[in-house]
Amino acid sequence: MMTARNPFSDIPHAPAEHFKLLFYAAVLHVLRQTARAHESLEDMLKRFPFLAGYHNELAEHGLDGAPVDEAPHLWNGWLGSWESAAPGHLPLRALSEAAGLDRDALTLLVCIGMIEEETRFGPLFEALQNISGQRR
Repeated sequence: MMTARNPFSDIPHAPAEHFKLLFYAAVLHVLRQTARAHESLEDMLKRFPFLAGYHNELAEHGLDGAPVDEAPHLWNGWLGSWESAAPGHLPLRALSEAAGLDRDALTLLVCIGMIEEETRFGPLFEALQNISGQRR
């Protein structure tokens, strides 16, 4: 069941934690796009089992029961509140502000580098593009 309380309230306001939260926002974006591009998210979770781990972890962090199209909106709302409460410098927030990037643009920027953090996204990206050898 989705939590009414911001599940990020106990997360320290640090650059590494900010990156993790943005990375999970990118994972949510990929899950939503995967569900839209294929018959069902469940089929893709079976085809790419590593996604199930992310899906389960996101559920544990407040998104249990959230529809795949609603989950990114919820996550980004919690993330925005967390960022607003951060007293110190967050490099990715500073980049976003300096470059005039909205949340979607920043999420896509993180998506670009996902394969550098998690190589298992490569075969998924290849399947989504339906082009052999295109893992980015």
